Amino acid sequence: MKEVLELSLDEIGSLVKKISELLTERNIVLLQGDLGTGKTTLVKAISKQLGVDEVTDSPSFGLINEYGVGTQKLYHIDLYRLNSIEEFWSIGGSEYIEGDTPCFIEWSELIEDFIDKNMAIYVTINHLKENKRRYTLYIPENFN
Repeated sequence: MKEVLELSLDEIGSLVKKISELLTERNIVLLQGDLGTGKTTLVKAISKQLGVDEVTDSPSFGLINEYGVGTQKLYHIDLYRLNSIEEFWSIGGSEYIEGDTPCFIEWSELIEDFIDKNMAIYVTINHLKENKRRYTLYIPENFN
């Protein structure tokens, strides 16, 4: 399923709800888009929808943030500063993408080939104007 939505940042609630309802503990959300398009903003909104009470920030400098959702966790990973897949593996990346914890990955192009496609939700964000974005949501046919 592919869906394209043009929304202002104030209107992303419908997208947040849709992704939150699809997400299970084994799913990965792969986020792509230029700097400043709102990848972290979307993760913050989904985290809040899922029940994360703590402040969610961009993991740009620490690469990985972990948040509690009740008795569960979720991971927010930013691969912008990594130069190779080997760097991701060296920080224990396989544990994050193969575990039983929802995982949001910004700048996911680096690891896309290593992800189980049937477990991934793909979101591409394009900047249209100051407060408007195009969100392309792709859910594979055999998504579980």
